[in-house]
Amino acid sequence: MRPSSAHLATAAVAGLLYVWWRRRRRPTCVVDGCAVYVVDAEDADAVIDRLDGDVLGLDVEWPPSARPRCAVLQIASKHACVVVRVGSATCLPPRTTLLLKRAICVGVGIREDCQLVLRDLGCACGRQVDLRTLSTKRDAGLASLAAEFAPSCTLPHKRDMSVRRSDWFADPLTPSQIEYAAGDAIASYQVAAALAGAAPLGEWLRAAPAAPPQAKARPKPPSTTTQNDARALHKQARRRRYEAWHAEHAKSHHYDNIPLVSKSGRLLGLVAKGKAAWYCDRGLGERDADGRVILDYDPDIVDDDRCLTAPRKNECVGCGNTQHLTRFYVVPYRFRRCFPEAFKQHASHDVVALCLRCRDIVEPAYYRRTRSLEAALGPAPRAPVDEAAALRLKAMGAAKTLVRDRGRIPAERREFLREIVSKAYPGRSLADVAAERPPPKVRSKVRVDDDSLEARCLRQITREGDVAAKILAFEVAWRRCFVDSLRPSHLPEGWTVDHTIVPRARPPPSTLVCRAHLKGKCTWGGACKYRHDGV
Repeated sequence: MRPSSAHLATAAVAGLLYVWWRRRRRPTCVVDGCAVYVVDAEDADAVIDRLDGDVLGLDVEWPPSARPRCAVLQIASKHACVVVRVGSATCLPPRTTLLLKRAICVGVGIREDCQLVLRDLGCACGRQVDLRTLSTKRDAGLASLAAEFAPSCTLPHKRDMSVRRSDWFADPLTPSQIEYAAGDAIASYQVAAALAGAAPLGEWLRAAPAAPPQAKARPKPPSTTTQNDARALHKQARRRRYEAWHAEHAKSHHYDNIPLVSKSGRLLGLVAKGKAAWYCDRGLGERDADGRVILDYDPDIVDDDRCLTAPRKNECVGCGNTQHLTRFYVVPYRFRRCFPEAFKQHASHDVVALCLRCRDIVEPAYYRRTRSLEAALGPAPRAPVDEAAALRLKAMGAAKTLVRDRGRIPAERREFLREIVSKAYPGRSLADVAAERPPPKVRSKVRVDDDSLEARCLRQITREGDVAAKILAFEVAWRRCFVDSLRPSHLPEGWTVDHTIVPRARPPPSTLVCRAHLKGKCTWGGACKYRHDGV
């Protein structure tokens, strides 16, 4: 039965009413004369118009933990306050982000709060003015500043530690939490307005000094825990590099789901744009009117994998987040690359998309499992050291030290360094040895006969018995570790813990004809690993 024009008109009116109702969101409560709106991060744009002016009181709440994460963001103006539940979100809607970038943010400890917003939500706030700087009271808190300059601020539940240290990731927030969070942002705005007096608030704050940068911590005096402190600082620095790298390489689009079809019309899988262009550029296939890549041959594939042919969504398999996604190997790549060639097929089953927050949940479990594997295999034998190469490298450093010396090195030390240089390079001058370039550090490919953890695991798996069953058990153990640690709720269709790889022996590349060469598009020439007929 086709819908009539009356039904369509009714549906259109209902849709418009729903949109109007969403935009006419009523406040949750009223604190100090300001209407308070509580929204999730993705719905912040629906109420952000309630905030007027270019000055905003800003505050952040987080649950008590060693590494704080922004859980609730409060933004207040003269007549309204928006309490944003961040939850697992990694970004803010565009209008909210633009408002924070253009506004003047005020508060106590505003610089630290804005750094949390930038780190966890990727939003850089505009000019930041600390209320303690304006009042010349560097050690004062928000409660004391509000009592002196804005006595009308009630700051509800400010002295209730059970509310202050509660679970700010709770859904929904309790009335006490909402009043506490809104009270801080509203008090920040009202204290700034009271300090400005009769002057226009925005112009007065633009002329005020911005929040000073966070002072660097002084080095700790030497103690018995110096080694532990150095290790902790090293971990923190490594963590910052890790977050910066992933923030740079994370993206929101990983899967293009372009069908790859064989010559006979069989669906082989879904590939990305880069892989589709790779097939077309080498003349192995071409795109049709529907955007599919049609190969001009039939690959030797005998098994059907639902995980390869099912479309994948660009979302985190753990929480469903669609921002800042990275590829994650469920079976770590360092182990999979040591598998026999026949078991490396269809590895995309164990490559999933994870957001940065879910990676933080999974990686400690993977670290513990790796350490347990090392403990089960025992210590690795000490790697042989090239004594001659080590001596030459040491002599190069000694020669550079002597060349740069300006008479500050004691005579005994200079003689000791000269002996090192003469022992490694007899008859050579210091300038020549200092000009020598050290050998480049080459990371060799992991082999089955070396002493790395992955190579020793592979030797244990392939030593005796059913190799296929052992490799499957090894993969299942990693997949269970992934599922147990993350509890993912958005796994792709066809993904299973006991997914089996059908081993297929591949002939040596030297016995296969290069298809790109047959079409005159091989760029490797004589270095190609495939056979070139007539070459």
